[in-house]
Amino acid sequence: MDQELSVAELAIELETRRILLLDVRDGEDVAVGHIPGAWPVSLAALPLRLRDLDDPLHHKLGTVRARVALVAGDEDRLLVARAMLAEVGVDALAVAGGVAAWSRAGRPLNRGAH
Repeated sequence: MDQELSVAELAIELETRRILLLDVRDGEDVAVGHIPGAWPVSLAALPLRLRDLDDPLHHKLGTVRARVALVAGDEDRLLVARAMLAEVGVDALAVAGGVAAWSRAGRPLNRGAH
C-alpha cells in the first residue's frame, strides 16, 4: 500500500482532530473492538453515507479538508473502500496493520456496538 499511516501517526492525528477515521469492517468485527474516534461505515453502506461524511470531511475553517484514513478487515475491502472514496475526490490513507496493529501497540480499543 503506497499511502499508509502508522499507528503512531494515526494517534497524533486523532489527538489533534486532523483526521477522519473510517472503520469499514463488518459490524461484528467493529463490536469486538474499534479504535476510539473511528466512524463505523460498512462497505455496503459507504456509497450511501458519503453525503453524511461531507461535513466532517471539512474543517470548521471552511475549505480545508480533513485527512481521511481507513481501517478494514482485509486488503480487498480496503482497496474497494479507497476506490469508492477516490471516485468522489477523497484520497484515503490506509492505517498500517489496522486495528490489530493499534491494539498490539498498546493503544485502547472500545468494545461493543459503536
